This record gives sequence, C-alpha cells and structure tokens, in this order.
Amino acid sequence: LPFGRANQWNFGLSASQTLFNPALAGRSTAANAALDRAELVLAAERARAILDAAQAYLDAQLAERLLIIADSSLAQAERTLTETRLAREVGNAAEFDLLRASVARDNQRPVVIQRRVQRDQAVLRLRQLLDLPAGTVITLVTPLGDTSAVALPPFAATIAAAGAGGAVDRGPVRQAEAGLRASAGNLSSARGSRLPSLALSSDYAKIAFPDDVFGIKNFLTDWTVAVRVRVPLFTGGALRSDVLAAEAARDDAALRLRQATETATREAESLELEMQG
Repeated sequence: LPFGRANQWNFGLSASQTLFNPALAGRSTAANAALDRAELVLAAERARAILDAAQAYLDAQLAERLLIIADSSLAQAERTLTETRLAREVGNAAEFDLLRASVARDNQRPVVIQRRVQRDQAVLRLRQLLDLPAGTVITLVTPLGDTSAVALPPFAATIAAAGAGGAVDRGPVRQAEAGLRASAGNLSSARGSRLPSLALSSDYAKIAFPDDVFGIKNFLTDWTVAVRVRVPLFTGGALRSDVLAAEAARDDAALRLRQATETATREAESLELEMQG
C-alpha cells in the first residue's frame, strides 16, 4: 500500500477525447468564416496596394507631362519676348506689346516651378509606395494612357472578375457575409454550451513503492477508463447572457451585410450611369 512509504515512483499517461459537444460545430463554423473573412481582407488590401501604386504611377506620369508642357510654354514665352524686343528695337512693335510679352514670360515661371514641385511630390509618393530607398532614380517607361501594357497580377484579376458579377460579389459584401456566418457560428456555439456534452478519458500509470530510492523491484499497474457527461445545471445566468450577446452580434452582422449590399448596389448603379454618360 502507498501509505507510509518513504519512496514512490509514478509514471503515467493520460488521454481524453470528446465524443459529443454541441458547441464544437458552431465554433468550427465561426473559425472557418473568420478565416474566409481574413483572406478576403488580405486580398482586398493587396489589391488596394496595387491600385494605389498604379494611381501614383499615373499621377507621376501626368505631372511629368504637365511639367514638359509648362517648360515648353515658358520657352515659347521666352521666344515671343525676344522677338517682340527685336521688333521694338526696329520700330515694328509698340512698347505695350513688349510689356505684355514680358508679363506673359514672368507669369509662366511660377507655373513651371509649381509643376516641377508637383512632379517631385508625385515621384516621392510613388517611391514611398514601392518601398524604394531615398534617392532611387525612377524612370517612367509606360506611355501615358496606354493601359494595355499594364497586366494585373493573378489574384487581382480574380478579384476583378469576381466583382464583375454584381453587387453581391464585391469584396465588402463578401466580407460582411463571412462576418454573418461567423456570428451565426458563435450563436450556435453559445446555444450548444447549454446542452450536455460527453467525453471519454483514460489514465494509465505504473507505480512502485521501493524501500530504497533506486531499489525498484516491481511496478504496479493502475489503469482507469471513464466516460464523463457534463450537464450545466446552474451557471448564474452566464450561459443565457452568452446566448443573448451572440444573438445581438448576429443581428448586427446581418444589418452590416444589408448595409454593405445596399452600398455596393448604389455604387454599381452610379458607376454604370457614369459610364453611360
């Protein structure tokens, strides 16, 4: 017997397996829905990053083109001033013409400075979005307005194709649907926690009680198998409050889905009208 023994050796294994738990199905549904929503958010953020980079690239191209136009206008104003000055010297132009040409040239200089600043800011934003080191020289090789040379990545093309199916296929709507499924799974789990659950457990142990610490002669075997039924009888209203909170979260997710669907429908109709106009 173990009582009064000076030494005791105990080596054991323990195993447990849930046989029936109504809350597990809801947890699995909520976890899968949360995973789907996270993947949708990740894909949307990646597509947004590509959109921002493409927009920054086109803005830099436009700023470069406007700078070229401003430089050309300044050069033309300089030539007009030179020609008017020569005409004034030979008596073929009035002093007012010379003054007007000088004012036009001076008015064009701030425009060139402003266009150059805008070009530098556009290139800086593009460099930041591309995560390039400071001072990296960027060469814009795609012609302005040539959209055929820009190819979307596979995942962005997939998102664009999915969004073309209508308002219900848009990213925000699909995210709201995944959120509703997750809330419904949490509600099912909360309701399942009020039901009985069944679990199987087993403990296996080898026990020895030697008189000397290392004088082990034989081990005794202790092996038990148990089936446990868990029935929540009284929890002080905790389970009821969990169900009410899950129901409120489910209703909130349903309203968010409805709002996202209405917003996507309105945006699709507005875009269609703009394209028709």
